[in-house]
Amino acid sequence: MIKQNFKQAWMLIRTNPLVSIISIAGTALSIATIMVIVFFFQIRLGGFAPESHRDRMLQISMVRAEVDGSTNNSGLSYEVVKEVLYPLETAQVVTAMYSHTSSISLPERKVYKEYVIKGTDTGFWEVFDFKFLAGAPFSVPDFESGLMRAVVSESTARELYNSTNVVGKVFIFDFIEYTICGVVKDISEAATKAYAEIWIPYSTTGAMQYAGGFYQGVPGPFQVVILAKEKKDFDRIREEVNQRVAVYSSTKNECEVSFPHGILTHAEANLWGNPLKADSSKDLLLRGMYLILFMLLIPALNLSGVTQAFIQQRKSELGLRKSFGATWQVLIRQIVNENMLISLIGGLMGLFFSLFLLHICKTFLFSSNPAIQLHMILKPGVFLLALLFTVLLNLLSSLIPALRISRQPIVEAIKEQE
Repeated sequence: MIKQNFKQAWMLIRTNPLVSIISIAGTALSIATIMVIVFFFQIRLGGFAPESHRDRMLQISMVRAEVDGSTNNSGLSYEVVKEVLYPLETAQVVTAMYSHTSSISLPERKVYKEYVIKGTDTGFWEVFDFKFLAGAPFSVPDFESGLMRAVVSESTARELYNSTNVVGKVFIFDFIEYTICGVVKDISEAATKAYAEIWIPYSTTGAMQYAGGFYQGVPGPFQVVILAKEKKDFDRIREEVNQRVAVYSSTKNECEVSFPHGILTHAEANLWGNPLKADSSKDLLLRGMYLILFMLLIPALNLSGVTQAFIQQRKSELGLRKSFGATWQVLIRQIVNENMLISLIGGLMGLFFSLFLLHICKTFLFSSNPAIQLHMILKPGVFLLALLFTVLLNLLSSLIPALRISRQPIVEAIKEQE
């Protein structure tokens, strides 16, 4: 029966090309718009390499020091990282990092392009899952000894040496010669915590010696990512951090130390910037569902008129079916199944169009121009969502015309009367 309905739908498309094109285009545009929103949240909140473990990450980007009525909000100093966060027992891994942009040189020439350079520790390579094309990350002995080692991205390696086979080669940063120990696959700027073009041990820079002067060594350049063993450990980690902050603060002379933005999950940091209340995530989910239903309802009402135009041409056929005993449920199922072919074609076109739409809108959506890689967005769940939205749009646009025609008197339908 379904196969027959699809054959009939294909015949209708061929005999009514203009109406079919309008219906398919309307479906495609609606699905594309909704999928861009889904892709946006997938990129902002979902896990993808090298930030595959976002659901187990906590982050601290700001520390507050209050001294004699004066307040300073800034990044964390190495002292805060070392005394408060590195010793955490409830966390799996803790990593501290900072970023800046600078130009580098090669021994024989000046490189005029500026690169994003990130100072990291060895825990960084455990928190984030980079794909190494050559070599390996700098080791714990390298870091502790302050050896000048560096990991570079694939594009950076090609720009410097026209090859990714650059392990053992050198570049000069801040008048110091660094030896490349590893090359990683390029990553998108959308991976905000992991992104850089060159990664070096921060033990080779002056970041560890940076102190906040008047604020007793609390301010610094670092931000911290904590990888939990499981999501259920978040509360225990926060409790341990608060305890250690209280102990650290007590060692300061009339200096109150705190984390004003709290210890945020990845979702909290990217949606609110502050810890979510107990019911805020549910409210956000509900608002998102209402928005998507609204975005489905408006085009569905427009498309229902197109579906009605299809049905008007077939009133006599449907009336005859009804006279031979077809129930209104059977007629509705036939109309919905036939309309599903148009919806599926439009949904598939909408999914592909959404990729193009995302590309041209990404600067507006992300306030930057991150590279959008397919592995970041094309996942089984995304295809299932696209199918679900297509089915919902089909039901919303075809049920109203189907109900109207199925309840029309047989004689009127056969005579093609209004």
